[in-house]
Amino acid sequence: MIYKLLTISLLLSANNFAFSQNVQPQNLGTSIGPSCVGVDYKSWSGCVGSMEVTDAPASWGNTTYTGEFASGKFSGRGILKTKGWTYYGEFIDGTRDGYGTISYSGGSKYSGQWSRGVRHGIGKYVYENRQGILIGEFKDGVDGK
Repeated sequence: MIYKLLTISLLLSANNFAFSQNVQPQNLGTSIGPSCVGVDYKSWSGCVGSMEVTDAPASWGNTTYTGEFASGKFSGRGILKTKGWTYYGEFIDGTRDGYGTISYSGGSKYSGQWSRGVRHGIGKYVYENRQGILIGEFKDGVDGK
């Protein structure tokens, strides 16, 4: 079942759903840049590193980030993993921004554009067990639930 969500500006089938930013989970392991050096992530810039996120909300549980850094923040491509979901995609200034995919532990999945940490732009949301699919333009995190 496919639902309309806000304004459908582009209808995409499951077979041709893609974005100009070529950021897919399988590409994140080949980030460009040297490995980050040292244990103080706040000094990491222009490098690829991995860290435990200690200031994440308590509801996220153990949280890790692996990816590119700029000025001590997640920036570029990366993977943010919590106890309830995993996000593969782009970050700007420490926030999910650009194209990314989030997979929830219950089976739901969103692939599409992000802005300032929320779903915003063209995207596709698949409910757990494929009980429904939303394809369209998301605005400020609204997903039609």
